[in-house]
Amino acid sequence: MAKELLQIGAYYYVYNVALTEIQRLGYDPRTRMGAGGVHKNLWGWCVQHSNDDIVALGDSGNTLHALRIRADYKLQQSPAQDVQKQLDEARDFELLLAQIIKRPAPPPFP
Repeated sequence: MAKELLQIGAYYYVYNVALTEIQRLGYDPRTRMGAGGVHKNLWGWCVQHSNDDIVALGDSGNTLHALRIRADYKLQQSPAQDVQKQLDEARDFELLLAQIIKRPAPPPFP
């Protein structure tokens, strides 16, 4: 259960940081990007962007979302490699986002 909580927490960390920063780049959360909820809309906006780095954020967000869904709803033990993949992907995401918004990279996860 602790591994699943780590995965879910990593996803929501990325989602909330992205939502705040990507709104500054022009994303309006009221805009519908097709089927799906607010999470899929955010990542959909990113993957349709003209900036390749923002597209990469959207791809990463979709990957993290899929892993979060698996951990949250599939009621199965997440293999250790899934947890590490989620944490690595979240770190890559925050480094890319820092580069896009021209801020220093946050310190690595403990």
